[in-house]
Amino acid sequence: MNLLSILHRILFLLLATVLMPSWSNATETAAERIRSTVEFMASVGSRISGYPGSERATDYIADTFTELGLEGVTRDQFEVTVPVDKGSELIIEDTGERILLKGLWPNLVRTTTTAPEGLVAPLIYGGDGSFGALDDKAVEGSIVLMEFNTWNLWLNAASLGAAGFIFIEPEATSWRQADSKYVLAPLDVPRFWIEREAGERLRRDLDRGELTVRLKSRMDWERHPTWNIWGKISGTDPLLKDETIVVEAYYDG
Repeated sequence: MNLLSILHRILFLLLATVLMPSWSNATETAAERIRSTVEFMASVGSRISGYPGSERATDYIADTFTELGLEGVTRDQFEVTVPVDKGSELIIEDTGERILLKGLWPNLVRTTTTAPEGLVAPLIYGGDGSFGALDDKAVEGSIVLMEFNTWNLWLNAASLGAAGFIFIEPEATSWRQADSKYVLAPLDVPRFWIEREAGERLRRDLDRGELTVRLKSRMDWERHPTWNIWGKISGTDPLLKDETIVVEAYYDG
């Protein structure tokens, strides 16, 4: 783990500890305060700018800063360009069944958007994405169903000509796993998240035979407001009170 990652974790814990609900009593532990904040943040959906969860998280932080008595609580608004998922689905061609998907972060500027009619291709199961798991599979032109906690091994199938990817929701994961599911080049390979139950069912269906599917997705780059939230705790030491220490943490991811 690099120094930046360690600092991000420390700063998040500091923010989570400060953002305790106002009804917390004196006996509540720091762990419980952190848990309540994390549970709220996880309950609002995506906190990326442009989604409703972004404004809910902003309100929560600003309101809690005010309830805790921080001075000069302000919201500094500015605009950012963000990818907004307009809807993604997988259609089983033989049955017409539709399964909702969630688009993953763009490859540089290339979003998960498909042509209006969608992308029609065979679906194969790629397991952990290793070349061994792909052995004897017709990868080129196929959509690969695979496990999420496989770091960047999806690039193996991409190098073999895969047309797209659907990652099965794991029981537990980390932001580092998600961070490995895109590249900083405009690679035209859409990638999606599927809920665990639906993904496991697809995997079992593939064990019984071949499937042809249609991927349809729309994700647009849009300008949306976002906010930095500021609050101040005055110092009390007569010699050091005029020095400033900045504690900063992201709240959109």
